[in-house]
Amino acid sequence: MSTWFKHGEHKRTALLAGVLPRQGVHYLSGPQGAGKTTILADLVVALAAGDAGCGLGPTPGGMLGSLGGWFGHNVGAESRVAVVTSAEHLGALRASIDAAALARGVKGPLPILCSAPRGSLVSAVQNAEIRWHNALEELGGLDLIVIDDATFGEPHEHYKLTKALLSIIGHFPCPVLVAVRELPQAAFDLAGAVLETNKDASGGVLTLAKGGEGWSRRFSFESIRLGGVETRVVKPGAPTEFRPFHTAPAPAPEPVPEPEVLIVSRLVYPIMAGDPTDAEKERWPGYDGWVANHGEIIAAVERNRTRGRTEITVAPDFRGGTVRADVARVQTVLQSAGLAEFAIVIASQQQLLPQY
Repeated sequence: MSTWFKHGEHKRTALLAGVLPRQGVHYLSGPQGAGKTTILADLVVALAAGDAGCGLGPTPGGMLGSLGGWFGHNVGAESRVAVVTSAEHLGALRASIDAAALARGVKGPLPILCSAPRGSLVSAVQNAEIRWHNALEELGGLDLIVIDDATFGEPHEHYKLTKALLSIIGHFPCPVLVAVRELPQAAFDLAGAVLETNKDASGGVLTLAKGGEGWSRRFSFESIRLGGVETRVVKPGAPTEFRPFHTAPAPAPEPVPEPEVLIVSRLVYPIMAGDPTDAEKERWPGYDGWVANHGEIIAAVERNRTRGRTEITVAPDFRGGTVRADVARVQTVLQSAGLAEFAIVIASQQQLLPQY
């Protein structure tokens, strides 16, 4: 039996607008005047309208498609978006959203809610004063929460805001996008995705600095009259050189293991000259032999140098003696003979028997 497909139905994309994972905290950063509000409004409208309602606009070459999707990415099914901004910024944000919808040819209302708390926006987020559940009930669900015009403030405030953002995503099964002027490196390191916008003479550049394969794409602004007021909308341009402002710290290099030292012979060098008794030899298991003087040490190391290192254990007599000084003397002798790198000289904690 054939399958029926309903017009206007689009699948949910793995990433919101092809850039934002559907969980975690993400950021849109850029200096004042770099187009954050305009780009944010266009993103919100594109997500809320979905592929079916994104609209098509003429490119400079006369072809349709410049506004389809968002900066070259499909947006899929409609998304429900709740936007919170500062009271001072609410009017400008709503005007930008209306302008973006008009530019994209959206005819009907979109599943977008906007709100502004009294007082400080960051304090309202930190103190859980924003009634997210009301937005959830009004829209029948949430696919993205946007916090616009936020600021991290002093470094000691970073932790409080980050904790509040994590609390939001812990209560709602959707990601949070935060628009900020300056993004601390610590916040960048913890973010899921980071978009950066920078302005220049012809418009600006939008960069996906973190999250998936990074990219940069130019954009320009166009003026549109809305209710007698001139507002600008964004027009995506061509891809350009990838140059993010923030970069993830380079991963720490893997520790290089020390090469294993191949010891081919272990010898005992007693401080007192003489041949060891059988009883003495039994007390030194695991050794290959004994050397009586510096000459025998040099000969043994020279003999073994092509195969590996020779370990020389300096053994003090029952009176203890100056074993450290004897170790230093052996090392000096080997250094003078050019054999220091082929030998390891250590002091034994075990003493020779008195009768030795």
